Amino acid sequence: MTVEEMQQRKRELGLTYQDIAQKCGLSVPTVQRIISGSDINSRDYSKAMIEMALEKPSYVREGEAAFKLGYMSKKQGEYTIDDYYELPEEERCELIDGVIYDFASPTISHQDISGEIFMALKSFVKRKKGGCRPM
Repeated sequence: MTVEEMQQRKRELGLTYQDIAQKCGLSVPTVQRIISGSDINSRDYSKAMIEMALEKPSYVREGEAAFKLGYMSKKQGEYTIDDYYELPEEERCELIDGVIYDFASPTISHQDISGEIFMALKSFVKRKKGGCRPM
């Protein structure tokens, strides 16, 4: 499903970003970034969860095989360790109290902002001859 198709489907269903996030178990900011098209690094897993929330069939490709994300049919808080082990190995997620937390890679903008904050802190500490090291 393309970004435009997600936006159209969201309008057709009259859903808010909060509604979609709740249905698919992702954070509202993640859903907003993916549906707006601003998250060019979003993972197939997250996109597939949104597609499922928008009631379209979703598949994730791993090599030549495609598998349906049937294990994502539960609500957050209901997942088990067995569900977690069904996730593809490359997925960076954690299962805590039945909730699957998605740890997507930071965007370039996030990295730029973090770098600027780090440099500002480092310069400040150096100017003040401070004894700490920003990390």
